[in-house]
Amino acid sequence: MGSRRRLITGRALASGLYLGAAALSLGGCKKKVEPAKPAPVESAMPVDRLAPGELPEGREVAFGLKLPQGMGIARGFPGVVHATSTTLRPEQVANYFRARVVDGTVSAGAVGTRFIDVHAKTDPKRELAIEIRAGAPGVTTCEVLLRDTTPPPVEPGLSEDERRRKAGLTPDGKLLDPKHME
Repeated sequence: MGSRRRLITGRALASGLYLGAAALSLGGCKKKVEPAKPAPVESAMPVDRLAPGELPEGREVAFGLKLPQGMGIARGFPGVVHATSTTLRPEQVANYFRARVVDGTVSAGAVGTRFIDVHAKTDPKRELAIEIRAGAPGVTTCEVLLRDTTPPPVEPGLSEDERRRKAGLTPDGKLLDPKHME
């Protein structure tokens, strides 16, 4: 059998050439190389990004408050809006509204979350009550009831009796004309 010859593979040849070039370049160079400065970091999260679990604003608006994307107005009456979603969870929607209202009280319970006497950041003059609860199984995942609870403006210069009479009430709070309840 003849002599054994060792074949040099392409990978071994390339790594040998690389090591040789590196050794030559280190020996003849006396210039110091400064490390590159890292680019400045502007912020941890860009402005146009949402936090994990945060809902984006939708196009529907109720009492100056934008509803989350994926929620639509099912019914609307003077002073009351009923909105539903087939994809959003009540906890997500409660956190969405929590970030967009101020003042008032928030009570979270087993059945749902209630925001009482809150003001939308976009319309601070309007007082709202918001109730968020789980939807009907198989129909919706979340239901929201928004009520405008802003008290009517008080006319200056009227006495208490004049205000009641204008509202259709007697001085003791009974209806002036029970046949006309409007």
